[in-house]
Amino acid sequence: MAGISAYFTRLWSYKVMQP
Repeated sequence: MAGISAYFTRLWSYKVMQP
């Protein structure tokens, strides 16, 4: 289930980058 982990990390990074 590495794909899901990568997806979540990407979403989290994007949210953190957003104001």
